[in-house]
Formats: sequence, structure tokens, C-alpha cells
Amino acid sequence: MKIRCSLLPVAAGLMVVGSAYAAGLDPVRVEGDLRNKEPWTISSKGGDSTFFSGAKFFKVDIPQGAKNPQVTTAGGTGDVDLIMFMNISGNPKPMITQLAHVCGSQQMGNIEQCKPNSVRQAQQYYVMVFSRLGGTAYSDVHLRASWD
Repeated sequence: MKIRCSLLPVAAGLMVVGSAYAAGLDPVRVEGDLRNKEPWTISSKGGDSTFFSGAKFFKVDIPQGAKNPQVTTAGGTGDVDLIMFMNISGNPKPMITQLAHVCGSQQMGNIEQCKPNSVRQAQQYYVMVFSRLGGTAYSDVHLRASWD
């Protein structure tokens, strides 16, 4: 069995290895599929003291030729951050080590925006929403993917 390990840039000066999420050997647990311009309202109880407190993954399939693709969060309480990954494995249930960092947003508050550069071919992305504040809960945050 071959295990692929990669470093995923998250923020300046910080590198996260796939082992930070379930040792990188379990498939990413997806909460749901994001569809164009259909918002989700998400919450997490917190209480998790790991760096990725309350982490939730969502899958989004962005079609070939999509213009202005982006994923955003807004509203609610707490302080969420947003990271977008691309599935580089072709595996329909990838492990975290089979995802490549595309973009991220780690502003204070819940207004986050992540825009991949361009979508030349249909691509499967995974979006991770989490709180960096060591166990802080977040609630009623609106998550939305959109493109033209």
C-alpha cells in the first residue's frame, strides 16, 4: 500500500500535515454537497481543543468554464475560517492527504471568501470550515458556493 503525504499550506508560516485530521488515513467525512448559489447554515458546538476545532467538510463540483467561482461564509456567531482544497486523487472519497490546498481565508469574524484562480475543466473541490480559536463554538454561519 502506498501512502501519499503532502504538506498543505494554510497560512503564512504554518504547514499542516494530513496526519492532523484523522491521521490522514480515513476518508474526509463530508457534511454535504454545496450547489451553485444554494446556502447552507452550519454550526459547531466547539469544545475541541485541536487547531481545526469544529471542522466541517463540504464537497463542491465546479463545472468546466465556470467564471468567478468562490466560496463564502457570513453571518452567525463565533469566528470561522475557510480553506478550499482540490481533490487530486480521482478517488470519490479522498483522504486529507489526497487534497491540494487551493485557497483560504482566515479573517477575524465570519466574513470569509475563497476564490480559486480559474476552472479550465470540471473539478471536485472540498471546503473546510473551522474555528482556530481552540474549541470556540460557532453557530448559524451561512456557507455558500457560487459561480457564473
